[in-house]
Amino acid sequence: MKSEKSKVYRIVFVITKYFDYGGLQKDLIRIAQECQMRGHTVKLVTDKWESNQEKPFAVHEVHLKSVTNHEKNDEIADYVLDLSVKEKIDCIVGFNRMKGLNVYYAGDLCYSFKFSAEKPKMFRFLPRYKALLRQEKEVFQAGLDTEILLIAHQEKQKFSDIYETESERIKLLPPGINRKFLDSYTPNKDESKKIRHELGIHNDDIMLLMVGSSFHTKGVDRAIKALAALPDELKGRCHLVIAGKGEKSFFERLARKYKLQNQTHFIGVCDNVPRLYVTADCLIHPAYSENTGTVIIEAMYCGLPVLATENCGFSVHLKAADSGLICPVPFKQSQLNQLLNTMIRSEKRESWKQNGIAYCQTHDLYSCIERAADSIISFAEKSRCQM
Repeated sequence: MKSEKSKVYRIVFVITKYFDYGGLQKDLIRIAQECQMRGHTVKLVTDKWESNQEKPFAVHEVHLKSVTNHEKNDEIADYVLDLSVKEKIDCIVGFNRMKGLNVYYAGDLCYSFKFSAEKPKMFRFLPRYKALLRQEKEVFQAGLDTEILLIAHQEKQKFSDIYETESERIKLLPPGINRKFLDSYTPNKDESKKIRHELGIHNDDIMLLMVGSSFHTKGVDRAIKALAALPDELKGRCHLVIAGKGEKSFFERLARKYKLQNQTHFIGVCDNVPRLYVTADCLIHPAYSENTGTVIIEAMYCGLPVLATENCGFSVHLKAADSGLICPVPFKQSQLNQLLNTMIRSEKRESWKQNGIAYCQTHDLYSCIERAADSIISFAEKSRCQM
């Protein structure tokens, strides 16, 4: 007879929408593959699989009838709970907040805290916000057995204060930086020159880099305005390169308004982001809202100084490493403008580069995926024992 540890557990991962290049989606795939590699049966349930990649394991598209995101969360939760009974699932792992989860991978900020800080009280009575707050409560409220995997450690106290979430249910994880992906590119000066040439950036120009989808959330407008505010002699040498997927028409109009259309480059999704990290002079990440900010640590790993807003979860690593500058919150555009000017002119850029590399070599920024899989399999084991 096999020991409990050698048993094969049935694990379902659920996310309402899967698309390539989403940070949450990347983590899901890596964690699910880690569980699969350890010998367990893995299935993904989603409303949409939008990917050109070959499916790495069983993927079931539900084709939900609901229109809004919060309604889809409820509908897919009902589907998965029914599936769990039919297929005797040992662990349901959610990447969106919904009822019935055994393990929740926390990829978003605390909604209740965020809405209280940013929205008038009346918003809490609107259907969308009421639903989102209810779904958050269905994960975090005291008395549940849902385990929470938390990367943005600063959010723990908020959840505990608002929902009285038991401390033992919240597992703090390190960032899940993919070192193998970052090491897959060897810095090459000739290729860096080629990239700059293709974008129309001279070797002595300044290349500011942004990486990420959802351009509004990442603060592309803030970056364009900061570029426009630079002194003329400096502004003429600066180019803003935005890599990622998003609706760009508004931001292109904004660039034209400031006569920066020839210095603002939307290059779309990039499969080899590390080559951009080693080509650029600075990563700018002035996000409106950012639970973590993986690109901050990726840039540090590659020796790229970073300018980020303080509300980014991983800005704590940027501060600890002394690898760039942080724009405080509440956000003021004038402060970001000044900080960008300072960063470009600073004689500390080489030390920021070396500090970032050293920090990434001496801190655990990489074991998130393995430790998340540990927690999921442990829950599946306990669940099987209780059957």
